[in-house]
Amino acid sequence: MSLSKKNTPTLSVVIPTCGRPELLRVCLERLQLGIQNIDRPCYEVIVSDDRPSDSTRAMITWLDPLIRYTPGPGRGPAANRNHGASQAGGEWIVFIDDDCLPESGMLKAYRDRVLQEKECRVFEGRTSPFGERSRIDEEAPINELGGYLWSCNFCINKDLFFQMGGFDEMFKGPAMEDVDLRVRLRLLGEPIVFVERAAVLHPWRQRRGFAFARLDAEARCYFYAKHGIYRQGLWVIHFHRFARGILKNVLKEGLRYRFRGAWRYFWLELHTLLIMAWRLTRRLPNTTANT
Repeated sequence: MSLSKKNTPTLSVVIPTCGRPELLRVCLERLQLGIQNIDRPCYEVIVSDDRPSDSTRAMITWLDPLIRYTPGPGRGPAANRNHGASQAGGEWIVFIDDDCLPESGMLKAYRDRVLQEKECRVFEGRTSPFGERSRIDEEAPINELGGYLWSCNFCINKDLFFQMGGFDEMFKGPAMEDVDLRVRLRLLGEPIVFVERAAVLHPWRQRRGFAFARLDAEARCYFYAKHGIYRQGLWVIHFHRFARGILKNVLKEGLRYRFRGAWRYFWLELHTLLIMAWRLTRRLPNTTANT
């Protein structure tokens, strides 16, 4: 892909999606030239669709013929992101989720910091909640000061990403795969620079149900086994997580939301805790994925 300036790196924006064309459309509209304040030859947008459809492809072509659409592998978000990244022509990959709203100048902020921080190969942007939270069982990823590297908004050198093996595809659902990547980067000693102006908004969403709670618990078990966190410490970690969530979301903030969604939040948290307890009474899974 051509560069607007001799030493300006290209950005490949990778957006994984799965059956959410309306959310995807709004996200893509926010990546247009007039909003991002960056020359169009400096970046490309790649949509990897784990639920391919002609209507989604047609919508993307109508919105911007330069956007590249590719069917995903159908093995979960981690594999879908890796597939999108494999299509990237740029030196840097920017990952955004399809339900995020990129702020004005987000891509310009990433490009500018990439040029300034020549020794750094990983950047994370600001993720802020959008709209009003109305229920206790609503959630949104929040990263306003850095330190999380949520998969919905970060930028990484493509060579580094593939040297690490990308996201670990043993994570089958949208849980813990970005935490795993962050831990692996830190183990490598890679600095992660926070770019406040590279911002996205993430709407409050009702928390996923019991099927996701099971995926979440299994992802956590796999993560802990992979990184050598053993059974004895996990009881403490998860009971503390459960108690902290109930204290913060139900007891401290219950009156603010008139306890709407409180029971659902409680049962989802308890369901996850019980699955973890059941899994921890058995041998934790073997780790055969990327490290």
